[in-house]
Amino acid sequence: MPLFRWLPAIGALLAAVPLLAWPATATAHDDPPEDDGAALLRRADRALSGVRALRFTAAREGVGDLSARSPLVAGSVVISQYKHGQAPAAWKFALRAAFTPTNATDPQRIETVFDGDKAIMIRHADRTVLEGPASAVPDMLAEGGQFLISILANWSVLVDGPVLQRAEAPARRIGVRSVAGVPCDVVQIDLQATGRPEYLVWVFIARTDQLPRRVEALYTDPAPGIGVLTLSDVVADGPPDPGALSWSLPRDYDARPYVPKMTAPATPARAGPPKVGQPMPAWALKTFDGATVGSADLAGSVYVLDFWATWCAPCLAAMPGVEKLHREFEGRPVRFFGVNCWENADARALVRREKFTYPMLDAGDDLARQLGVSAIPAFFVVNADGTLAYTAVGHGPDSDRKLAAAVETALRALHPPR
Repeated sequence: MPLFRWLPAIGALLAAVPLLAWPATATAHDDPPEDDGAALLRRADRALSGVRALRFTAAREGVGDLSARSPLVAGSVVISQYKHGQAPAAWKFALRAAFTPTNATDPQRIETVFDGDKAIMIRHADRTVLEGPASAVPDMLAEGGQFLISILANWSVLVDGPVLQRAEAPARRIGVRSVAGVPCDVVQIDLQATGRPEYLVWVFIARTDQLPRRVEALYTDPAPGIGVLTLSDVVADGPPDPGALSWSLPRDYDARPYVPKMTAPATPARAGPPKVGQPMPAWALKTFDGATVGSADLAGSVYVLDFWATWCAPCLAAMPGVEKLHREFEGRPVRFFGVNCWENADARALVRREKFTYPMLDAGDDLARQLGVSAIPAFFVVNADGTLAYTAVGHGPDSDRKLAAAVETALRALHPPR
């Protein structure tokens, strides 16, 4: 898996900057029961091991590049005879979800019910009821439902194996967040050395019952994106609903044997990003204040784009330097912009807290994709004629000097000496 240029150092940088992505919620729950991330995960592991039935609603979405490759899924889940560490085919469950494929706007309703003997999938869009044996459960879930139970199905590979069994992946508590009104300790797991497709995983563990309420996973291949799964209305070992695991053949639906259907979305084709000397693509984004700024507005001026996110420690280390350059070049025909992308927290709050004054552009994921951004921070200096003058990735001791030199070069091209 290709890594960002700055990935080898991100673990140390994140450790040095506390609570980057999620400032602690100011509630009476601010004092954590434990600061040890692994201890909190062990507590959640014990809680899951004691559960035999679960009911919850769930929603899963992709953020950043993952939004173009991952569907939106939301629905309800009922599980009985749940055994921690076993595959879903060993449980009895009913999963009812609305599944919105990528590049689509209308959700498709699907239901998957497994009674311990046979598996039933109802595809409402096809008006079909499909029946298969227990061995068909993984294929049925792969049509979208697996997203809603991913934290249960993948607990062993994300938490148990790399953290609790071998301590291969460092885990640390980074703050407190409320999920659907439930205060949760947030534990960050660094999986970069494990070979998993996930680079960082954040597990939100409820203080009420120590069960997971939210999981966020950062993926880096083929480009950075975050998968977010949120659980709400969680009931563990509650009174059984006698009809929860039942189903009926709707009127005018066909019944037939289940045949797997591939639903994995294809990665959309992309135009190649511009190289130095080539024209920048046209773009327009909203500022944090709600104004629209775009390439057409900046014609005739040099401008700088700084792509960043709150969870990116190198981004935060670079931003004071960009702020300084913004002030030093004030009054000259150059504009500096921060472009917030791949975000999963309150970027506006961070900008207010740090008192950055250079304009911030919101929702820059698509622009990052057009420019071929695969790591942040990423910097682009654009000439007054709209061509790309300079680009750089990452932050180091010479980054500010190189960025300033690139801006000066672009300004000299704007007003060449006589």
